[in-house]
Amino acid sequence: MPLACLIGGKILTMHGGISTKLENWKNFETIQRPLVEVSDNALAQDLIWEDPAADESLDALSREPKWSKNALRGLSCTFNSQCVDDVCKTFKIKLIIRAHQMIPDGFQFTANKKLLTIFSAPRYMNENDNRGAIVRIREDGKFGIIVFNKTMGGKNPLNEELTRADYIPNVSAKKKSDTVVNDIKTALQTAFFDSKSSQK
Repeated sequence: MPLACLIGGKILTMHGGISTKLENWKNFETIQRPLVEVSDNALAQDLIWEDPAADESLDALSREPKWSKNALRGLSCTFNSQCVDDVCKTFKIKLIIRAHQMIPDGFQFTANKKLLTIFSAPRYMNENDNRGAIVRIREDGKFGIIVFNKTMGGKNPLNEELTRADYIPNVSAKKKSDTVVNDIKTALQTAFFDSKSSQK
């Protein structure tokens, strides 16, 4: 599997997060394959294990880029919104999409809507009462989030409720999804069209 992916020249995706070792596109080429041990390459490890700083932390409130030890994982780092902003400017991208953390609603925008955490497993480990979500990005840049309903109880993690995608799981989830998604739709679509025009 790839460690990261660039979509439409404007959306960077990875499992964990950004890295202090991520300064230009050529950094990705320094990761030797096959990657036997993730710990052998700091950038690869960060792409898999990094997390954004917790909302209530001092790092999250700082107006300066802050990279701190990831105490929760025991390896890699955490990063704040300023780090996200710097990476977006350096790489000329509009959005970073990552996973790696259970999100109650299945998705969460942070860092001034430049970072999207997406979690696709509803009722995670059959122990959490969370939704799951996936991102759909069309070729023309149209962007949407599909939210999976939570299970309705019971111990079977593969019931119909869990595996069925629903655009409108409930009114509150729809409002929350529509609000944040609509805020970035125009910017992303413009970016996609601009990048296509510049390639002609």
